[in-house]
Amino acid sequence: MVKKVISLFIMFSIVIGSITVFAMDVNINTIDEQVLRESSNCDIEYGGSDIEMDRLFDEVIIKIREYKKNNPKASDTMLDEYTKKLLRSAVKKNNPKKLSIESNIATDSYYDDLEGYITGYLNPQEKELYNLNPTKALLCMSNGKLALKYAEENYISSVLHNGNGDAFRHCLWNYGMAIDVGQEFAKKWSDAHEYGSEKQPLIERNMDLFNNAVGLQLAKDNPWTILHSTFISKSKEKCRNGELRIISNGVLVRSSSAGEK
Repeated sequence: MVKKVISLFIMFSIVIGSITVFAMDVNINTIDEQVLRESSNCDIEYGGSDIEMDRLFDEVIIKIREYKKNNPKASDTMLDEYTKKLLRSAVKKNNPKKLSIESNIATDSYYDDLEGYITGYLNPQEKELYNLNPTKALLCMSNGKLALKYAEENYISSVLHNGNGDAFRHCLWNYGMAIDVGQEFAKKWSDAHEYGSEKQPLIERNMDLFNNAVGLQLAKDNPWTILHSTFISKSKEKCRNGELRIISNGVLVRSSSAGEK
């Protein structure tokens, strides 16, 4: 399940019922700097609360999306090579530890810190996928960050864990991931997140897997979705219509509109 309680990663504007007032209506696959800056109060989805590291993550995601847009035929290998160079460039340019750029040891050390921050809370299955394809993994994490942001903005806090806000978040997360990185990797990532979590109760895993599947199906049914407001409204509609699952009194039940702001 996507990390239940987070103080960005990561990860994810909007208020009042079914009316979306995230007025920017931007493409979720070409998120610009302003959108990510607005979500800077969220920690990286699988990371901690280091503001500087969180900012570097946002900048890396922006540039990855720009590169993908400008190079639509780039292979996964090309994307991963670009991403690794991007991470090192971010370290040299933004070096908050004031390390000497001329020192390879210092730069490499901070590079490890940056990757360590990004991957520090990944479970073993997620880390394996990250190592195989860091670009897609980072994009999945970015979608998690945005999903968290939108859940917090659309639902009251009491339903963000095992309630309607939680169900909405998982649905939106998988919807966005599938559009962003494709069905296959999106499902691999969300499955790794659920099955790789050793301490997650079985009922919560079943809830999350159900809602993840609805999000993946939304992407299949709406493959050309580009606007944030559409991702949000369609995921909220699934929740409001009882097509997602939440936990009530220890059992899975249909979702509802309860808890919407």
